[in-house]
Amino acid sequence: PSKGLFIFDFNTDYKYRDMIGETVIAEDREDVSFIWFNEYDEESQLNDIDLKVFVQEDGDCYRKFQEEHIQRGYSLQEIKQMLEESGLVFLQAFDEYSNQEPRTDSGRIVVVAQENGKEKQEETE
Repeated sequence: PSKGLFIFDFNTDYKYRDMIGETVIAEDREDVSFIWFNEYDEESQLNDIDLKVFVQEDGDCYRKFQEEHIQRGYSLQEIKQMLEESGLVFLQAFDEYSNQEPRTDSGRIVVVAQENGKEKQEETE
């Protein structure tokens, strides 16, 4: 049987707790502006993002869009445990999109995992 690779990235709990935390991010670009409010709950490791985007339409008129995103940060150890519980084998992790190993202050980690090679069960009719 083939052993497919599973490659993905995730934001760390460090990123939400220590890098973004309770911040407000605002940018004013040529045809769009946004305000991004962050609220991090350390107990649940959830970051609540309230995003307000203003897109320029005609002349000086802007249309406002509002979104809410709730994202969770993970530690590499939590990800390794979830992979194992899902029947995948952890192979390697990288800091961001580099060839460097993750650090304790990595904001995003890229993970390479692999199927463990179990045979797929045939469906019985």
